[in-house]
Amino acid sequence: MEVPANHREWRDHVDYKPAKPRPLSLAELHALPKPERDAYDTERRAWISAETLIRTPDVKAIFEHYLDSRDETLAPGQGTSRSGVVVSGNSYMGKSSTLMQICREHERDARARRPTAPGVEDPTDFLPVVYFNLPATLTPRALMLSLAAWMGLPLPGRTTSARATEVVRDYLKTHGTTLVAIDELQKVRSHTQDGGDTVNALKGFQESVPAVFLYAGVNIPQSHLMRDPGLADQFLRRNVVYTMRGFSYPAGRGGAQLRAEWEDLLLKMEQLIPLADQRPGDLPTLAPDLAAVTKCSIGSLRSLLRKAANRAIRRGTERITPEILHSIEPNYPLTGLTVARPPRRVTTDEKPQRAPLDLQRPNTA
Repeated sequence: MEVPANHREWRDHVDYKPAKPRPLSLAELHALPKPERDAYDTERRAWISAETLIRTPDVKAIFEHYLDSRDETLAPGQGTSRSGVVVSGNSYMGKSSTLMQICREHERDARARRPTAPGVEDPTDFLPVVYFNLPATLTPRALMLSLAAWMGLPLPGRTTSARATEVVRDYLKTHGTTLVAIDELQKVRSHTQDGGDTVNALKGFQESVPAVFLYAGVNIPQSHLMRDPGLADQFLRRNVVYTMRGFSYPAGRGGAQLRAEWEDLLLKMEQLIPLADQRPGDLPTLAPDLAAVTKCSIGSLRSLLRKAANRAIRRGTERITPEILHSIEPNYPLTGLTVARPPRRVTTDEKPQRAPLDLQRPNTA
């Protein structure tokens, strides 16, 4: 998912709401004149590409932690002691997608609650949310200059770190910012001088801005942030750290609940796919195969199903079949894996079958 590079792109991102296509039967779809069919297919592709968040157990837990922090931080009379949220986990687990959905909902709610006077108030003066990726160069000064650039706040090139922090902090306060989301937290290296200074800058910044702070990063407990335990402890004590559990599909009686969660996710994702002949329960029947191919990564699963849905539209099958899934090279969340693809076994009935995909580690002998 492409992260908005500045406040204007963020505002466009928040305002964009793709319309869910109306459901059509195969007969209704085939009866459409070509111009209407082309327009309908375009509408479907926009919906398929949209970032639709499913309330998985992880997502529900993260939302609860955010609400805890919001209710504490934004309460009238709140002091400087504030608790933020750090979302950790492997790549392709949906950390950024979850944060962005929280930010969208927070901003829409903030706009709805704010009284406006048409023709008097400039809506661009209101900036309830900042969603920001940490820059490649991490120093306190680089951090604040990048934040200022995201907000469209011009600062002289020679602005000191202290002055940049002061200007950014005051700008957020005067523009009504109540949520600051910072992604790519794993970039922070607490054991270096610049990294240690950045940790302290983030800590002080969070304490000085009356806003909810959300962070996301890859495997934070094992990241470079933890290389200086003292600094990491000072920073993380101010935040709830939630590690996303993700999904798995274990064999055996003890894994029944985890398998059921994966199958429920497939059913919910299937319900979002606007295909005229998609049949309820098709995807859950492929649960073991999809788990093996995607390693139960929700990011890889989304990519695979989007491609499959678009191919089903182009081919006119209007249904995600095993044959279509078999024809797609999946995105793997792990490196060092090769795919052994067995020959297809396509039957003459309406549900093509195939042998399961085999994930094998490369032979290093």
